[in-house]
Amino acid sequence: PDSSYFWVEFNDHRAQMYGRDGNAIGTQLNDVGYIYIAPDSSYFWVEFNDHRAQMYDRDGNLIGPELTGVDEFNDQFNIKISPDSSYSWVTFEDVKAQMYGRDGVPIGPELNNEDSFFDYFRINISPDSSYSWVSAGDNNHYRAQMYDRDGNLIGPELTHVSYIRIAPD
Repeated sequence: PDSSYFWVEFNDHRAQMYGRDGNAIGTQLNDVGYIYIAPDSSYFWVEFNDHRAQMYDRDGNLIGPELTGVDEFNDQFNIKISPDSSYSWVTFEDVKAQMYGRDGVPIGPELNNEDSFFDYFRINISPDSSYSWVSAGDNNHYRAQMYDRDGNLIGPELTHVSYIRIAPD
């Protein structure tokens, strides 16, 4: 929203961040698959084509650890940033999901297929960022659980869930 920077992605999978003055910021990145910018522009995630992801601050400095095995199966669910930019969810190829703070530090427990989830994760975050729904499933079973912004489980697990639709207000 503050338009302080923008990214240019090139056909050969290079990407470069620029400031509002048109000058390059930081180093050029290679093998970029997708860039997710936080709504308040305070940080961004870069997903690389080799299933890695890294989080950077608005100045292009790396924050948090490099993540490997990021799930590219379904692009709309692999990295999801909350509307207030306070946290992100990342899903992984080995059927895991983890919430991260704006500083790149994990929040709450890592969710994995041992937690009664199955082949994939879908993340829906409320417009006010106060909670999120994590749903998972396979061809026969669908389950969903609700988490607060601190990664704490809220309420019971729901089964036979097809979709989660959160009211915009």
